[in-house]
Amino acid sequence: MVSATRRLGGLVAASVAAALMSTAVACPDDPVTWTFDESTSGEDVFWTSPTAVRPDAAEFFGEYELTGVWVTVLVWGVPVEFEVTDLVPPEYLSGADSTAGPAPLVLFDESVVYPEPPEEPAIAAHILIGLDAGGYGYMEATDIVLGEIDLGFGSVQVKTLRMAGKITVTAIGTYKPSDVTGDGVVDVLDLLAVLAAWGTSDPDADVNDDGIVDVLDLLQVLADWE
Repeated sequence: MVSATRRLGGLVAASVAAALMSTAVACPDDPVTWTFDESTSGEDVFWTSPTAVRPDAAEFFGEYELTGVWVTVLVWGVPVEFEVTDLVPPEYLSGADSTAGPAPLVLFDESVVYPEPPEEPAIAAHILIGLDAGGYGYMEATDIVLGEIDLGFGSVQVKTLRMAGKITVTAIGTYKPSDVTGDGVVDVLDLLAVLAAWGTSDPDADVNDDGIVDVLDLLQVLADWE
């Protein structure tokens, strides 16, 4: 559902975190690819991946590719499915982005519409994409509007929208609260970040999540030192 509408720049892209002050490197897992083929006649759509990625990753790298878009319209009262992939702007057919872990997390959350105003929408929806706490991917399409689309022989009402594609996600590194800087390594930079936030309730530097940055957070950084 995600990519025949406006930009789906979203779902996930990342880089492997290089260790600072250390030779350690945050290594990625093997990519996990999920395929989807979803249809709607205006009702909300809820899709969940059949498998999961490791939810405790420090970062997630993802790509999507829309492989096909079809609409069903009535031609002389008979429902006919037309492929309209070539009507989708090329920049909407694929994309990549990144998001920091761990899961749960949201990769994309936006109201989308095609074509863009001031034209009347042929397709509109609110799209939410993310990973749940178990590392399963999910996609929700709500507030769906199916309008009229021009297929070359005049504008016709869209009765059903179908989209197929794939999403590939890679878990990178392991999330540690003591990695205050989020660079994939627990080192002197994290120690300095804790000291800089000393006595505050800074959630990034509050490693043990007790509401105060203090010696307990400093000790946890030292325990996780790489």
